[in-house]
Parts: sequence; structure tokens; C-alpha cells
Amino acid sequence: MPMMLDIDNGIYVVPPVGGTALKVGDHEFSMVGNPDDPRESTPAEQAAMAAACRQRINDFSRYEFGPARVCFYTVQPNERFILTKNEKTTVMTGFSGHGFKFGALMGEAAAETILSPDRASAIQEWAAGNSDTPAY
Repeated sequence: MPMMLDIDNGIYVVPPVGGTALKVGDHEFSMVGNPDDPRESTPAEQAAMAAACRQRINDFSRYEFGPARVCFYTVQPNERFILTKNEKTTVMTGFSGHGFKFGALMGEAAAETILSPDRASAIQEWAAGNSDTPAY
């Protein structure tokens, strides 16, 4: 089974492979909190996740919930990337947990801002989602 994304309802499912557990998660961002503070999922959050899974996965009752984990993401309110360059530094952030999918592309874009400084501004706009046309 491939990974399942239910964008409209904000849930994703990663199938069990090679002895790993089924992973389910939501795509909600509170935009608050400190990643250095302890954060445990609440019983209400876990119940909401189980209810969402029961609506989307046949025979979901055959799965048992293991330990729940909470992640902090470097997320922007509009879920766009930040690619910023000055004379000495290039910074990428705002990957909203999607860096594993877009890391290579964004790394290429960051390199291009260094190699072609005259196009850096256009590349930054593209990374932020303000341009449909790739800048490189």
C-alpha cells in the first residue's frame, strides 16, 4: 500500500513496512509552543485521530495504538518555504515537515542563489510560492 494523504481532512497514513508500525498523523499546526518544552498528545487528540482513521481505513479496528508522539515543525502560516540569502549566508526553513520530499529541489534552488546572485530574488519568490514559474 502506498502512503495515503487525505488533504481535505488533514490526515496521512504511512503503511507498515518491514516490521515497522502503521503510522498515522494529522496535518494540523497550532503555531504555538516551544520545542524545548515537553509535549505529549492528549487522550482527546488520540481519540480524534482514531476516529479519523476509522472513517478512512477499512478494518482499522485490527490495529492497536502504540505510543503517540508529537512533532514540532518549522512551519509558516501559508506552508510556504523560506529561502533567504545575504552576502555570507543562505538559509532555508519553513518546510512544514515536508523537507524530506522537497529537500533536493530546495537544495538545488539554494545553490542557484549562490551561483547566480542576480537571480536570487526571483528564486526566493518562487520558493515562497509567489511565482508559478521556476526561477532556474
